[in-house]
Formats: sequence, structure tokens, C-alpha cells
Amino acid sequence: MISIVLVFTVILLGLMLGNKNKNEKITSLERREKTEKVSLLANSKYGESEIEIELLPIKLDDVEVIEIYTQFKSKLLETILGGNESFDDVKEDLHFVDRLEGYPFEISYSLRPRGYISEKGEIIKGVDDSTRIEVLMSITYEEYEFEDSIWVNLSSRTKSEMEVFDSALRESLENINMSNRDIEAINLPEIVDGEPVTWEINKKSKVPGVLFLIVVVTAYLLTRSYFQRTENEKNRLESIKRAYPGFASKYALLLGTGLPHRQILERMIIDYSRDERENAMYEELKKVTNEIQSGLSQTEALNNMARRCRLRELTQFVSLINQNIRKGGDNITEQLRAAATESIEIEKEETRKQIERAGTKLLFPMTIILILVFLVIMIPAFNSFSM
Repeated sequence: MISIVLVFTVILLGLMLGNKNKNEKITSLERREKTEKVSLLANSKYGESEIEIELLPIKLDDVEVIEIYTQFKSKLLETILGGNESFDDVKEDLHFVDRLEGYPFEISYSLRPRGYISEKGEIIKGVDDSTRIEVLMSITYEEYEFEDSIWVNLSSRTKSEMEVFDSALRESLENINMSNRDIEAINLPEIVDGEPVTWEINKKSKVPGVLFLIVVVTAYLLTRSYFQRTENEKNRLESIKRAYPGFASKYALLLGTGLPHRQILERMIIDYSRDERENAMYEELKKVTNEIQSGLSQTEALNNMARRCRLRELTQFVSLINQNIRKGGDNITEQLRAAATESIEIEKEETRKQIERAGTKLLFPMTIILILVFLVIMIPAFNSFSM
């Protein structure tokens, strides 16, 4: 309850801040270091007019541009260098940024020679020996344009024998491929760097993928059938539990009219069969009559039904019926009615609990809705406040 009150308090505060900032009059706009979209509301005798404008950054004079550019270049070089210690020993990727936060300059790059570093500064080609690359930078602001460059030394690293031999393999195969364009087939090298080499077509086996797919599908089918059986059994027991109060009341009523137990069961089966909806209790009573017709005693058949249903109230009810069948008694009708009345009260209590659980399940989606409402209200409010 406290959390709900707190949420509504924050939402109300957001509404108040939003309305306060929305109605606040302004006479000027502060320029930023870059172009910024601003939404304004103009009030006049003709009403309100909403206007959007791209507020241009403040224009610097020559002295200010030179002064800012000096600071900017130092910061830019530090950013480009990234995790490397210096441009004379570059082993990790560089960071080519388009602009730096807080500065009005835009940057573009070109490289000589190309093919070693990408446009974003990533090293894209292996380096056998130290390679010097010139990074040309074009830095612009309004009508101002600066050209600058950095010499970058891509340092080689020590390769293993396997890497060296792999490079020789690739180079040998590429040379044969490029120099024999006029023949239909090329002969693969049998010796590379003095080492004999045999070649095979690398056909990637699909067996692991197929086996994995079979395992996944099999596991899905097995678990699906298991959970489906579990869910069906759960639904069956829930249906019996819901039908039990009516069954007990009707059984007690028919027994009070003087009908014997077997005729009561047959009469109830006829009544249940008229209901077109699926009824698990009807199926259980049919099993009871089928077992009796197969030779089981009535008490054994009723006990089997109680074991299948696993319902405490039904087990007690069957015990009373079987006791009356074996020993007789005059007060059986009152006992059955009392059991039926108790089951009705239990059903009411269970219904009340289900309603409470349903309310609890709705708490999470309601919380999500509150958060969404909070965001919808507060984000515009904070945006207006930042203006």
C-alpha cells in the first residue's frame, strides 16, 4: 500500500513539474555546442502555436576557434590512440571518432596505404613487419577547415611456427590461383617451405547438427507429452473437485427417497449423460458401473474411484456409503447430507481463495501499467524541466 501511494505521489509531482515548466514563460534560448531541436509554444491573440526550431550553435570568432582547436587536437589524439602507448608502437585498434563531446568540430579520415586499418580504426590485415601508415584528418567547423596527419607504426608480433607455415600455405596457394587463370584446373602445391602437404576438400559434416536436432525434437516431444498428461490429469481432478458438492447433495437426496445405491449410481449416470459438456465425475461413475458389471463388488468399485480421484472429501463420502452397504443404518442420509453441506462450504472457501489468487496475479501487470504511466508522464515533464 505504501509503495502504491509513493508511486502516485511521484506521478502527481511529475504532473505538477510538467505543468509548471510547460506554462513557464521564456524570453531567450541558450545555444549549445551543437545544433539542437527545440519545441516552443507561442501564445498570441490568435491562440497557441507550436513551433519547432533547430537552434544553431554559437558562432566562434577566429581567436576562439584557434584556441579551442588546440585543446581539441590534444584530446582527439588521446582518443584515437585508445589502449596503445604511442603511435610508434600500435598493436591494438585505434578509435576514429566523428566528433568529440563538447567541441563543435567534425572529423573525417583517409589512410595511406589503405587496407590495413578500417574507417573506424580497426586493424583488418595481419602485419608481417612494422608498417607505417599515414592517417590524414580533415577537421571542419563552419567555414573553417584544418588538415592534419598522424604517422602510425603498426608493430608486428612474434608468430608461432604454425602461423608462419599457415601464411606460407595461403601465399603459395594464392600465387598459383592468380598465375594460372588460363587453365581449367590448377595443381595444388605438394611441398611448402620444405614440408610435404596433402590436400582434401573440407566438407563440413552435417551429422552433429542433425543429431542435435533429433535430440532437441525428441526431448521436446517427450517433455511435451509428459507435461500435457500432467496438465490433463490436473484438469480432470479439478473438474471432479468442482462437481463433487453437487454429486454428494444429489446422492444424499436420492438415497433419502429410498433408492438403493446401485440404482442411484445408474440414475446419476443418466442425468450426467444429458449434459453435453465434458464431466470427469460422469466418467468416474461410468467406470464404477462397468467394474460392477465386470464382477467387482460395489464397495470395491467405489473404493477404486476414491483412489483414482485422490479427493479427501470424496474418500470420506465413499467410506460412509460403503459402511452403509455393509452394515446398514438409519442415519446414513443425515450423514451424507452433512458431508455434502461441508463440501459446499469447502467449495465456497476454495472459490474465495481462487478469487484472491486471481487478484494477486493481476498485481504484476498492474505494476507494469503503473510504471508505463509513470514514464509517459515523467519523461515529458523532465524534458520540459531541462529546457
